[in-house]
Amino acid sequence: MTSMNKQALDQAFARAAAAHKAGKLAEAKAGFERIVKAVPNMAQARFQLARILLDANDPQGAAKHLSAARKSAPKQPPVWQLSAIALGVLGDAVKIERFKSELKTAPIPATVKAELTAKMAINRPPEFGGASKADMDALIRALVNRDGDMALTLATALDRKHPGTALIINGLASAHDLLGDTVSADLLFRRAILRDPFAVSVRANYARFLNEQKQYLPAEQHLRRATQLQPENGKLFALLADTLCETSKTQQAEDAAHKAVKLLPQDAYCQMILARACSLNGKTKEAEALFDDLIAHDRGLPQALVLRAGHYQQVGAFAASVADFLRAIDIDPTLTDLYYQLVMGTKFTAGDPLITEIEDRIARSPAAAQDPGTSYAMAKIHEDTKQYDKVFTYLRSANDALAAQTPWNHDEYNRLEDHIKTIATSTDLRALGTTNRNPVDPIFVTGLPRSGTTLTEQIIGAHSTTTGVGEAFWSRAALHPLIANGE
Repeated sequence: MTSMNKQALDQAFARAAAAHKAGKLAEAKAGFERIVKAVPNMAQARFQLARILLDANDPQGAAKHLSAARKSAPKQPPVWQLSAIALGVLGDAVKIERFKSELKTAPIPATVKAELTAKMAINRPPEFGGASKADMDALIRALVNRDGDMALTLATALDRKHPGTALIINGLASAHDLLGDTVSADLLFRRAILRDPFAVSVRANYARFLNEQKQYLPAEQHLRRATQLQPENGKLFALLADTLCETSKTQQAEDAAHKAVKLLPQDAYCQMILARACSLNGKTKEAEALFDDLIAHDRGLPQALVLRAGHYQQVGAFAASVADFLRAIDIDPTLTDLYYQLVMGTKFTAGDPLITEIEDRIARSPAAAQDPGTSYAMAKIHEDTKQYDKVFTYLRSANDALAAQTPWNHDEYNRLEDHIKTIATSTDLRALGTTNRNPVDPIFVTGLPRSGTTLTEQIIGAHSTTTGVGEAFWSRAALHPLIANGE
């Protein structure tokens, strides 16, 4: 073990703290790790290292150092407060209960104990952090109405007035998501959970966001933790079941959906998800009975029709599937993406009257006519009927619409590319560190879409000493802080 005299220790601590303040997390982490190795009972160094590990999304490492810090400095409330956050983010129910027992005899003020006990309580009501209910209701209305600009204005004002409130940060994240800024949304959702890992609504909203980004595994983890915190919340179990359906964990999905329906027997959403889980689990009769009951009583429409249409596609009842898709579009003409789902599950032949019906419907709907997805759908129809001139006409229309929605700035892209190259070539990935939990060397394969990255990953992953992990959808959000800090 390397030792340090007091002067060297103070200097090392000051350097690590300065690096942390400057946003140089890798340098700060390495500095505090050297201090902890030299002086294992220095609670202040472990506390700072835990803060860095939480920022780096390593709650397990943070919890380990904070456990040691509590033994070295049991009278320091900040150590206990950060411990509660780390354990909440980690979501280990056993460790949380152990911490609660430890907290009862902790030599800290009773007010701090009461605060932490209330924060970690099951079925805890939401905390507005001083914001009025009227202000929070206004923010929620803007989010429900999908008014991203208004939501961002309200959430920004509330965040300035009541900084550090998890629910407000959650609203800010949702506003960025509505405006299409998914990187900022992801970082803000993470920040909200760090502020209050026991806030169930924050975890649920983050899980919905992750599902939209097709990051189903972390979404599942957050929802499992949320159901532990609110075991009587049927909507959470339904959302968990829906997430499990996406990863083909059909029996687990059905079990969670049954729990949701048991808690909320009259809730249409819970029944829809149970029907979907039964369908994916091969229980056709049960699924169709549930769907039929919902639709017969006009409950859960049009989503119940969409899910039943997907079920009919799965079992090969294509005519029934088409009828449900079209009925759903009649109920809500803004669901223009359903044309694409309908077309992809149907094989068309020349003279099919359904082609004319779809063309007429799209022509009558301004929203559908402007949606690139409907042009791709029409291209697929004409590919089936071998009318290739029309195929390329619709593909050009779709590509033009997408280009209009995503303006291209060549100079800006080149600047970003040069910036990323600079970071990639100047960063020592090994210094970012393998941890004791992961003593392996990572191999990163990056590149533009359709450039061969997937094939390269599969070739490398086929070797006996490597394991491929597929596309890392989390990488953009994970690398964003490094890019922003210029590390």
